[in-house]
Formats: sequence, structure tokens, C-alpha cells
Amino acid sequence: MQVIEPINLSTLPLQAQLELYDFYLFLQQRYAHKNLQVTQPQKKENALKNFLENNKKRHIKVAADIDLTALADEVNDMEI
Repeated sequence: MQVIEPINLSTLPLQAQLELYDFYLFLQQRYAHKNLQVTQPQKKENALKNFLENNKKRHIKVAADIDLTALADEVNDMEI
């Protein structure tokens, strides 16, 4: 397992820090094994919702001809 150095979030604006934290919680929830203890269940349940709400505020536009489900599936299949 590769060890990743801690990142300094204080260099980002507060909104970006919150967005990154919500995304982190979403990923943690998505990839956590069932036998791991959840320490903040309410925050984790809302992680995806919060992440999507933050993105709505950014007014990101996606072309209608892009299949977001297929794109998400493709990203999920990638090895990082």
C-alpha cells in the first residue's frame, strides 16, 4: 500500500475545503469495508448529497449528449 503525504487544506478557500472534505467522506463511505466502524454516520450519509449540492452552487454545465452514468462507471473501473 502506498503512503500518501498529508495535504495542507489551509491553502484553499473555505468553500473548496468543505467541498474536498465532503468528497473525501463520500469516497470513504463508498470504499469502506462493512466491518470498519463508522465514527460519523450522519456526516457520511450526507457526504454525497453535500458534495453534489456544493457542485450545484458552482454552476457546472455538462453537455446533454454526455452519458454521465457511463462516465461514472468508466471512472469506477479505473485502477488508481
